[in-house]
Amino acid sequence: MVKTCFFLILICFTNLLSAQGLPNDCVNFVQVCGNYDIHLDVSGAGIQEIGPNVCQSQENNSLWLRFTIKQSGTLGFTLIPESESIQEDYDFWIFGPNVSCDNLGQAIRCSTTNPAAALQPDNHTGLNESSVDFSEGPGPDGDSFLQWLEVAQGEHYFLVIDRPHGNSAFQLSWTGTAVLDNPLLDYNVYSLSPIYICDPENDGVELYDLNYWNSELINNLENIEITYHATESDAVAATNALPNPAPLRHGMHYARITHINSKCFEIVAFMVNMFGYQIESLEIKNNNQIIVHTNINSSESVYYRINGGPWQLSPVFYDVPNGFHELEIKFGDCVSDIKNTYILQPSNVITPNGDALNDVWYFPKLQEIQGVNVVIYDRYGKIVFQSIADKQILWDGTYHGRKLPSGGYWYQISLPDGRELKGHITLID
Repeated sequence: MVKTCFFLILICFTNLLSAQGLPNDCVNFVQVCGNYDIHLDVSGAGIQEIGPNVCQSQENNSLWLRFTIKQSGTLGFTLIPESESIQEDYDFWIFGPNVSCDNLGQAIRCSTTNPAAALQPDNHTGLNESSVDFSEGPGPDGDSFLQWLEVAQGEHYFLVIDRPHGNSAFQLSWTGTAVLDNPLLDYNVYSLSPIYICDPENDGVELYDLNYWNSELINNLENIEITYHATESDAVAATNALPNPAPLRHGMHYARITHINSKCFEIVAFMVNMFGYQIESLEIKNNNQIIVHTNINSSESVYYRINGGPWQLSPVFYDVPNGFHELEIKFGDCVSDIKNTYILQPSNVITPNGDALNDVWYFPKLQEIQGVNVVIYDRYGKIVFQSIADKQILWDGTYHGRKLPSGGYWYQISLPDGRELKGHITLID
């Protein structure tokens, strides 16, 4: 099973727009998780929070990022707009270390150089090892790059990216020796094998408690939140989490594993396979055998049982007694719906003499079969008994309350499954 990793910083800005607060304000910062490339866009300025600064600019279309240092070292980055136009202009500010949104202080790095005004060969900007400036801009002042940072383990910083001119997204790649924190890297996140869910109703949807898989996704659930989603975009944006139990359908689903403190997350994609293995038909043979036919085309074992008894590998049940019977199949963990049938082995003698032995010709519950029809004839073809819908099917050797003479009679039973049983009854008075 494919495991798709979406560290929070990798989500598309269009997905962020569905959140309660936009990341163009400090309090709604996007947490950077690890030294992964960032592909984002910016839109709107939010609250003006930069304040007076040596770079003499403000927020136009901004994005606030926060990163935490896991391993000390040097830290730089290169920001490249998607558009190569020299008019595409990105600025940035860095605040820190260890400042809060309500007390940012002065930026320790800021660049508001306009690449076109500065006659730059391209519109790239960032921090690198060779630059010596801590600030530059506005307009033609500077070359769009500043000296990279010397950072220490445990520190956190805010990086504000702003686009005063242009309309394209950007890519940011980290450089230097420092390692950015991603708490999820301290966990083992596993892929999920396809999930097979039994759908005995064949309606394409089944309630399923996905929390069963939480411990299969990650080795430690401490400080972890897991939600499940029907689409990848919902998982990335943390919207429309499925309830538990969830009404699942066949297809790809997505688990979002979120580190609660840092908000870093990964997405694990997994397949849900719905299957509705059923009894397609029941064949009655020799009026005392039931043969089960299924819709399963597999070399794996299929199990069968009758009336809740033990499972067997053979689809044939022999010497089945007279009456109603319930058949089921099991394939893997999926047990089919019950399919009912009936075995009719009519008695061929009736002795209505009051001794409680063969006093009546009777089929218990036969009237419950919708569409059944039972007719008894005398030797001249006259109907002496005919079943009535929903009425007990029982013949006591009389016709309209009058005893019939001893002799031979014939029955015909028509069943809704197409079976037609004919036979002889001897009436002995």
